[in-house]
Amino acid sequence: MKNFFSLDNPLVQLLSRACDLMITNLLFLFSCIPVFTVGAAICGMTKVCQAIVTGDERGIWHLYWTGFKNSLKQATIVWLCVLVVAASLGCYWLLITNVFTGVLSTVLLVVMIFLAVIALGLVVYLFPLIARYENNLREHVRNAGILAITRLLLTPLLIIFTAVPFILPLISLEAFLRTMIFWVVIGFAFLCYMTNLLLRPIYKVLESPSMQKNNKENAEEE
Repeated sequence: MKNFFSLDNPLVQLLSRACDLMITNLLFLFSCIPVFTVGAAICGMTKVCQAIVTGDERGIWHLYWTGFKNSLKQATIVWLCVLVVAASLGCYWLLITNVFTGVLSTVLLVVMIFLAVIALGLVVYLFPLIARYENNLREHVRNAGILAITRLLLTPLLIIFTAVPFILPLISLEAFLRTMIFWVVIGFAFLCYMTNLLLRPIYKVLESPSMQKNNKENAEEE
């Protein structure tokens, strides 16, 4: 019976992880109430999930608000840019579907999807980089672009995990409403956790001694 409640018990670890994600999810939703803070909330949630997947857990509350406060400025700028791009693509889609027809409509729709994928390809790396590393925003955007291009197998998976909460209501509002309890209790944190599991090898590469030495030499040259 003692072994059942041991911290080394896989079931206990799973329940503990689920509890951490549920707390993180609630903190995220609470932080999103002022819409302009969504970017910082994403970084706070990402900070917690990064710590979980790398085994550096120092308390959910502390990690979340540290990530939130430290990334507030940069993450808010990125989030406002995301809103502008999303609104532009939405207007573009309405224009395509209501004004154009035939082949031209199809071509413009493909262009819109291509632009959306490019934007998402940057965003899926940008928030994790802001949450984990200290750098100026221009360098974060540059590094996110490099990762999006060089990790061609990983980028589509990250885009799928990121886009699910936004695409599901468009595909089936009924399905989204039926799963609402999942999103409220743990959904966003769970997807963030899965995303950071995929990103863990990248963190190891970026934080390897050789990579840090190269970054230091490049900084000195600049």
